[in-house]
Amino acid sequence: MKERGFIEKYEAVLSPTKAVEGLTHEQWLEKIPQVDAVIVLGSGLKSLHEEKDVLNVHGKMRTIAAYELYRLGKAKEIIVTGGIPTGGDYDRSMADAEEEYLVDNFDVPKSDVIKEPGESSESTIENFENIVDLLKNKNIRTAIIVSNGYHIPRAEALFKKLSAQHGLSIEVMGIPAEEILLERSPHYRKLVEHYDIAEKALEHPQRVKNYIKKEGIGLFLAHIDRKDVIARKRAEIRNKKNTPQDK
Repeated sequence: MKERGFIEKYEAVLSPTKAVEGLTHEQWLEKIPQVDAVIVLGSGLKSLHEEKDVLNVHGKMRTIAAYELYRLGKAKEIIVTGGIPTGGDYDRSMADAEEEYLVDNFDVPKSDVIKEPGESSESTIENFENIVDLLKNKNIRTAIIVSNGYHIPRAEALFKKLSAQHGLSIEVMGIPAEEILLERSPHYRKLVEHYDIAEKALEHPQRVKNYIKKEGIGLFLAHIDRKDVIARKRAEIRNKKNTPQDK
């Protein structure tokens, strides 16, 4: 980041004219700036008996992408987030599953993986709120948010808003896990292509419609709901629906 500003590097990574046209995947990766930390946003855990409490596909994609950035020297540490998913009989948090995946599969030193304090978040807002003190205490000044492409605009807007609310001065960029994994191996290319939301729109139009609706409303609220009153109310209603009632 010495030769030019973070925002200029951000534009070099995400601008189609600078980053996509004529660049190889390796050249694009090279343009990603070094940051203090990569933040992995929790996606969920599998609930099937034989795979209970392991990362779901999106969670795995985000975690592997964060590792790739770490491996390439783009980040010194990986911050993992996500509480115990609602609406199911889960025994662990998403952050715990992400940490385990990084340590067991990629030999990332446990000291370089930082779990969300409390591991209690149930939404993107809470992902960020629960790591505010951590970011302050570790003097994080630059970060990359890793999520799936459909989620990045809302996540980035929320992070910037919450950073301002808490007096943080952090330069942040959001990068889709799909972009990191696309050229990692034929296996991951197939994985990314299989979960391409444009392709899924043909197979599962209602599911994709719900994704778009959720992210669109969330992005809108991130800009107009200054204190997140509406977003918190929606999360409260959602959690009540997912909480079993005593008979």
